[in-house]
Amino acid sequence: MNSISDEKSIEEQNNIFVLPDGLLVRILSELSWKDILNIKLVSRSFYNFIHENYHQLNRRETFEFEIRHNKYCRRYPFHLRRLGKFPSREKKVKIRSSKELSRYIKVFDTRNLWKLDVYVPDSLDIFDIMNRSFQAGTKICFLIIPKVVEKDFRSFRKFINKISSVKSLYIERIGTPSTEAKDVPSFLSLSTLNTTNYYGFSNCDVTKILSADVVNKFLKREINTVTIGTKNIEFVTSVFKEYFTVKQPHKMKNECSCNKISFHLFFGGNFLHLRNTLKNYLCEFGNVKEVINISDFIIFESIVDCKYCLKNRHTIKRELILHKI
Repeated sequence: MNSISDEKSIEEQNNIFVLPDGLLVRILSELSWKDILNIKLVSRSFYNFIHENYHQLNRRETFEFEIRHNKYCRRYPFHLRRLGKFPSREKKVKIRSSKELSRYIKVFDTRNLWKLDVYVPDSLDIFDIMNRSFQAGTKICFLIIPKVVEKDFRSFRKFINKISSVKSLYIERIGTPSTEAKDVPSFLSLSTLNTTNYYGFSNCDVTKILSADVVNKFLKREINTVTIGTKNIEFVTSVFKEYFTVKQPHKMKNECSCNKISFHLFFGGNFLHLRNTLKNYLCEFGNVKEVINISDFIIFESIVDCKYCLKNRHTIKRELILHKI
């Protein structure tokens, strides 16, 4: 009780909070972030004021964040690389804990990121850390995540809802063996991802939760590129059929921006058998043809007229590119 009363007494004696909030923000903006973080520790009132006015303080603009976790570095397991606004050299720091990582990220202006690359083990809920660290309304051009497991779905949804847009999303692996296919569309259909024009996924051979129906949901959006890696020939066959029969996405506007859609499938199985299987289906599609065929690279293509752009007549090219891995 004495420490609390002493704290209030000091603030009353200094009479600092009779200053207008705007003036206090201007004063704090002249200080370094190291000083601001130290001031937060002076008293609860200082802490609350700075926390409530973070968004008004000048932060160093950041162009790119790369977060890694090394379990063998016990003292400093988090390794962070930051690239500021050009011209700027990259900065690398080692951080002790998730709490310290969150405090460090808050020092910077993260509202417009070119790339956020996150690589941490399953044992850490990195999305919970990012929810506490990144500003609401953040825009990310490239979001790269190696894995989203089932226990992270809730915090991942929360993080995606917090940011305003993601142009390109790459997730190396989704789910665990217990994950059901119905869980995937629930977080990949969030409104924030409506502006995403590139998706990249790896279809785990254990979970096999990416189905042709899930892929079909992506293809109904106005997107440019989808990339998926798999060893499942049944999955590729189903996707092949869906891709060239799915209806063109229709946006409620005068003109669409859809001229070319590319679908990259990286296949790790019997490539020759897959090629022969898909060629047997070509007779079912009058407008689909094989345009390139080499040992480890095949392109199937269709060109159709756009149904919705009545003034600006144009065609839409769909290409499915098979890569041997």
